[in-house]
Amino acid sequence: DSITASTDAMFGETPITVPYNKDDLDVLCDKIQSTLKRTLEEYITQTTVTYYKTTPSTAYIRELIKMRRNERRRFQRYGLQEMRRKAQKLDRLIRQ
Repeated sequence: DSITASTDAMFGETPITVPYNKDDLDVLCDKIQSTLKRTLEEYITQTTVTYYKTTPSTAYIRELIKMRRNERRRFQRYGLQEMRRKAQKLDRLIRQ
């Protein structure tokens, strides 16, 4: 008897079978632990190149667009005013 545990389908992994037997479970835990250890060591030493596909959520993209739009508007509002102030200050200095 065993339990089938589905891993994240995003990575295309096959489901793993978790055994009820304690000895088999220990073997599975050892495999998982060694895999994690190897992955960490490879990450630390950068001996392998691994690519992870990430897809940003639509809410994140919407927030990013909104933030950039607000930055542009802020510059249009205050950036132009700031440029005018600097130009007026230069004019005053030149006239003195």
